[in-house]
Amino acid sequence: MAYRYVVKFNHPGLDGLIGPEGLEKGSITLIVGAAGTGKTSLVLQLARGAKAPCIVDTEGISLKRVEQVGSLHAKIRRVVRFEEQAEVLEKLWPGECDFLAVDSLVMLYRLNLAQDPDQANWMLARQMAGLAKFAETQGVPVVVTGHIYEWEGKKKIVSGDVVKYWAKTILLLEKRGRTGERRAVLLKHPWKPEGRSARFKMCESGVC
Repeated sequence: MAYRYVVKFNHPGLDGLIGPEGLEKGSITLIVGAAGTGKTSLVLQLARGAKAPCIVDTEGISLKRVEQVGSLHAKIRRVVRFEEQAEVLEKLWPGECDFLAVDSLVMLYRLNLAQDPDQANWMLARQMAGLAKFAETQGVPVVVTGHIYEWEGKKKIVSGDVVKYWAKTILLLEKRGRTGERRAVLLKHPWKPEGRSARFKMCESGVC
């Protein structure tokens, strides 16, 4: 099978981890990590290299950060309710995006989870299925960011199998000892071994 690519991190370590040619069209990549590990900056880094990037923002992306990374050309849609997120993802921009990101997919989901777990999980699964269909039919890479939590000494992904099932590639971001240093660990990939990692730094201009 011939793989086609459209956007890259433009960082040798990160691109070597997933490609090295870039994100695969027609599939979902999940980027997870604790708060402050750089998930949004990686999304903006990818958007910078796309011609027509689209971002669904649930956490309030800083416009200053968008400007710093060089992603002002991205079409950003801010949503504040999980139901609104579902509505937006059901009416995506067909033919208008060569890269789509949801940052983060589970921020608003977590608020609904305590009220009605079954409904929240059903809605999230439906959204992931819609994103997978969008990626495949439009031939674009889709990135969603997610959160992690500690349980019995192990890192767990919020929503667990719901998002893990639909994502073909999963990256875990971790802070390292020095300020700005990060590590990305490959947790899942369609044709690369798990456990590989790459180090990078968060800079004013994005990733370096």
